[in-house]
Amino acid sequence: MVGPDDAHKKDNHVNANGFRQEGEAFFSWLKENGLAPGRFFILCGDRHWKYHAVHPSGFEEFSCGALNRENARLGRKPGDPKSSDPDAKIRQPYTDPSAIGGFLRVSLTAARPEGPATLEFILHDDTGKSINFYRAP
Repeated sequence: MVGPDDAHKKDNHVNANGFRQEGEAFFSWLKENGLAPGRFFILCGDRHWKYHAVHPSGFEEFSCGALNRENARLGRKPGDPKSSDPDAKIRQPYTDPSAIGGFLRVSLTAARPEGPATLEFILHDDTGKSINFYRAP
């Protein structure tokens, strides 16, 4: 939904020759229906790299990446002319620095008398080491 991805592809919601119009309509629908950035997050599979990306509307996406190194690759970055975001409209706080496997862990802690609920997104490498951490506001 956010990406970016390879520009030549046609099979997802960020590709101009794919389903970008439907993807942008979805983000408009979220706003029109009162779902605010920071209250709705997108989890992405079927990408071969891990990332945390922020759509220009403020909605955030986390990609779990490939589980093992053999299926991992480097992803396209915002501003890459071969990406679906050559104008760098997407902000990407994290993307894998090399082709490594791993996984995404999401942790939700319910509100308690001593504190509010917390939502955390933790990206791990293929050895289980935590490599990126984000706590929702």
